[in-house]
Amino acid sequence: MKKCPCGSGLDYSTCCQPLITGATKPVGLEQLARARHTAHFVGNILFLKTSHTPGDRQSIDWHDYLIETTSLEWLLYDLVSVHAGGKSGSVVAMITVRKQSFVYRYRETSTYLMVDGEWYFNESDIDDMKKICPCDKSHCLGCY
Repeated sequence: MKKCPCGSGLDYSTCCQPLITGATKPVGLEQLARARHTAHFVGNILFLKTSHTPGDRQSIDWHDYLIETTSLEWLLYDLVSVHAGGKSGSVVAMITVRKQSFVYRYRETSTYLMVDGEWYFNESDIDDMKKICPCDKSHCLGCY
Protein backbone atom coordinates (compact mmCIF):
# COMPACT_ATOMS: atom_id res chain seq x y z
CA MET A 1 0.00 0.00 0.00
CA LYS A 2 1.22 3.46 -0.89
CA LYS A 3 0.68 6.30 1.60
CA CYS A 4 -1.10 9.37 0.29
CA PRO A 5 1.14 12.40 -0.39
CA CYS A 6 -1.37 14.65 1.40
CA GLY A 7 0.02 13.66 4.78
CA SER A 8 -3.18 12.09 6.10
CA GLY A 9 -1.47 8.77 6.79
CA LEU A 10 -4.12 6.97 4.72
CA ASP A 11 -3.58 4.81 1.67
CA TYR A 12 -3.45 6.85 -1.56
CA SER A 13 -6.01 4.61 -3.31
CA THR A 14 -8.65 5.36 -0.70
CA CYS A 15 -7.65 8.92 0.20
CA CYS A 16 -6.93 11.45 -2.59
CA GLN A 17 -6.75 9.24 -5.67
CA PRO A 18 -10.57 8.92 -6.04
CA LEU A 19 -10.85 12.70 -5.67
CA ILE A 20 -8.25 13.72 -8.25
CA THR A 21 -9.44 11.12 -10.76
CA GLY A 22 -13.03 12.38 -10.44
CA ALA A 23 -14.46 9.17 -8.97
CA THR A 24 -15.67 11.15 -5.93
CA LYS A 25 -15.92 14.82 -4.96
CA PRO A 26 -14.09 16.37 -2.01
CA VAL A 27 -16.20 16.76 1.11
CA GLY A 28 -15.12 19.90 2.90
CA LEU A 29 -12.31 22.37 2.61
CA GLU A 30 -9.57 20.24 4.19
CA GLN A 31 -10.19 17.34 1.84
CA LEU A 32 -10.04 19.65 -1.19
CA ALA A 33 -6.79 21.24 0.04
CA ARG A 34 -5.19 17.84 0.58
CA ALA A 35 -6.38 16.61 -2.82
CA ARG A 36 -4.98 19.71 -4.56
CA HIS A 37 -1.57 19.13 -2.99
CA THR A 38 -1.69 15.50 -4.09
CA ALA A 39 -2.60 16.62 -7.62
CA HIS A 40 0.59 18.72 -7.65
CA PHE A 41 2.51 15.72 -6.36
CA VAL A 42 1.22 13.36 -9.09
CA GLY A 43 1.04 16.02 -11.83
CA ASN A 44 -2.74 16.02 -12.35
CA ILE A 45 -3.22 19.48 -13.87
CA LEU A 46 -6.82 18.71 -14.88
CA PHE A 47 -7.86 18.39 -11.21
CA LEU A 48 -5.99 21.57 -10.34
CA LYS A 49 -7.85 23.38 -13.11
CA THR A 50 -11.32 22.05 -12.31
CA SER A 51 -10.90 22.69 -8.57
CA HIS A 52 -9.93 26.32 -9.22
CA THR A 53 -12.57 29.05 -8.82
CA PRO A 54 -14.67 28.76 -12.01
CA GLY A 55 -14.59 32.47 -12.88
CA ASP A 56 -10.78 32.62 -12.74
CA ARG A 57 -9.86 29.49 -14.73
CA GLN A 58 -9.62 31.28 -18.07
CA SER A 59 -7.14 33.88 -16.80
CA ILE A 60 -4.48 31.31 -15.90
CA ASP A 61 -1.81 30.21 -18.36
CA TRP A 62 -2.17 26.48 -17.70
CA HIS A 63 0.75 25.61 -19.98
CA ASP A 64 3.14 27.70 -17.85
CA TYR A 65 1.51 26.31 -14.71
CA LEU A 66 2.17 22.77 -15.95
CA ILE A 67 5.82 23.56 -16.70
CA GLU A 68 6.39 25.14 -13.27
CA THR A 69 4.52 22.41 -11.38
CA THR A 70 6.35 19.56 -13.08
CA SER A 71 9.74 21.25 -12.60
CA LEU A 72 9.35 20.64 -8.86
CA GLU A 73 9.63 17.45 -6.90
CA TRP A 74 6.89 17.72 -4.26
CA LEU A 75 8.31 16.23 -1.07
CA LEU A 76 6.17 17.06 1.96
CA TYR A 77 2.84 18.65 2.83
CA ASP A 78 2.18 19.60 6.46
CA LEU A 79 -1.30 20.98 7.02
CA VAL A 80 -1.09 23.65 9.73
CA SER A 81 -4.64 24.99 9.93
CA VAL A 82 -8.02 25.09 8.19
CA HIS A 83 -10.55 27.89 8.70
CA ALA A 84 -13.92 27.67 6.97
CA GLY A 85 -16.74 30.10 7.56
CA GLY A 86 -19.68 30.92 5.35
CA LYS A 87 -18.62 31.16 1.71
CA SER A 88 -14.88 31.57 2.21
CA GLY A 89 -12.06 29.75 3.93
CA SER A 90 -8.32 29.47 4.22
CA VAL A 91 -5.74 26.75 4.60
CA VAL A 92 -2.21 27.21 5.92
CA ALA A 93 0.38 24.56 5.10
CA MET A 94 4.13 24.08 5.21
CA ILE A 95 5.31 22.66 1.91
CA THR A 96 8.68 21.18 0.99
CA VAL A 97 9.78 20.90 -2.64
CA ARG A 98 12.98 20.16 -4.53
CA LYS A 99 13.95 22.21 -7.57
CA GLN A 100 17.07 21.04 -9.31
CA SER A 101 19.56 20.35 -6.50
CA PHE A 102 17.97 22.55 -3.84
CA VAL A 103 15.25 21.84 -1.31
CA TYR A 104 12.90 24.63 -0.30
CA ARG A 105 10.41 24.79 2.55
CA TYR A 106 7.75 27.48 2.61
CA ARG A 107 4.55 28.52 4.28
CA GLU A 108 1.55 28.77 1.96
CA THR A 109 -1.74 30.42 2.85
CA SER A 110 -4.46 29.50 0.36
CA THR A 111 -7.91 31.00 0.13
CA TYR A 112 -10.97 29.10 -1.01
CA LEU A 113 -14.46 30.16 -2.02
CA MET A 114 -17.73 28.27 -1.91
CA VAL A 115 -19.59 28.42 -5.22
CA ASP A 116 -22.95 26.68 -5.64
CA GLY A 117 -22.33 24.60 -2.52
CA GLU A 118 -18.82 23.41 -3.47
CA TRP A 119 -15.39 24.60 -2.34
CA TYR A 120 -12.93 25.89 -4.95
CA PHE A 121 -9.35 27.09 -4.68
CA ASN A 122 -9.06 30.87 -5.17
CA GLU A 123 -5.45 31.97 -4.64
CA SER A 124 -2.40 31.45 -2.48
CA ASP A 125 0.36 33.48 -0.92
CA ILE A 126 3.79 32.04 -0.29
CA ASP A 127 5.99 33.40 2.45
CA ASP A 128 8.83 32.39 4.70
CA MET A 129 10.58 30.44 1.93
CA LYS A 130 13.81 28.91 3.13
CA LYS A 131 16.43 27.05 1.18
CA ILE A 132 17.36 23.85 2.93
CA CYS A 133 20.67 22.14 2.33
CA PRO A 134 20.55 19.50 -0.46
CA CYS A 135 21.50 16.90 2.14
CA ASP A 136 18.14 17.79 3.81
CA LYS A 137 19.80 18.93 7.03
CA SER A 138 18.69 22.47 7.75
CA HIS A 139 21.68 23.05 10.04
CA CYS A 140 24.30 22.00 7.47
CA LEU A 141 26.46 24.80 6.08
CA GLY A 142 28.80 22.79 3.89
CA CYS A 143 26.64 22.05 0.84
CA TYR A 144 26.00 25.53 -0.56
